Amino acid sequence: MNTHLIFFSPTGTTKTILENIAKGIGKQIKIYDTTPAYSRITTTIKDGVAIFGVPVYAGRVPIVAAERIKNIKGDKTPAVAVVVYGNREYEDALVELKDLIEEAGFKVIAGGAFIGEHSYSSNEKPIAINRPDDNDKLAAFNFGKEITKKLAQNDLKTPNMKGNIPYKERIGIKGATPLTKFDICELCGTCSAVCPTDAITINNKVISDSEKCIMCCACIKKCPKEARYIATKATLERIEMLYKNCQIRKEPEIFI
Repeated sequence: MNTHLIFFSPTGTTKTILENIAKGIGKQIKIYDTTPAYSRITTTIKDGVAIFGVPVYAGRVPIVAAERIKNIKGDKTPAVAVVVYGNREYEDALVELKDLIEEAGFKVIAGGAFIGEHSYSSNEKPIAINRPDDNDKLAAFNFGKEITKKLAQNDLKTPNMKGNIPYKERIGIKGATPLTKFDICELCGTCSAVCPTDAITINNKVISDSEKCIMCCACIKKCPKEARYIATKATLERIEMLYKNCQIRKEPEIFI
């Protein structure tokens, strides 16, 4: 039985969770990384179990993630929905992901909400910093064990999951994008390479397209010179709110 990992993971936290779930299942792994800007995976999965993972953006599945994973179809294939959020709330994202997977032809048999370091987290304003940690990874591994047990029992029931329908209204972020400290930027191209929406171009300086940017902050977290930063007033205010209100540790929730 193959374990198919389908994910959108700009900063790597969602990928880490799915990899540890797969370790718990213990079967051969196939990777479908929809994160890169050039990623346009189209396939049908008919064997094993498919695990779908996305980060949570303001309580919803990111539009770009939804657009990319919907091209991966199932044939009543067992599937698992996993969302990863930054220690605030996952709200309707898990139910939304479940619906997207089912619309693509899969049979959702389990779901999970895990915590990853918030995309806005920094050394100055840490929010769920260094998560998923060892405890999160163990929870993911054990979740994989539970999935294997359920499949072995041929139990394909879809559990109830937290979330509302209709989903909460999306919060727009258009007009915001990280900026560059040109005095220390070496034009290495890392930011452009890791951007999942092709929002960054490099000529004689770094140019960011705020209309394409989804504020995943991969460019900030992966810049080797720490030359990328946030300066938008509304985003800085949200970071301050998250820093003040989201320090109490939350734990993974699974539905199986």
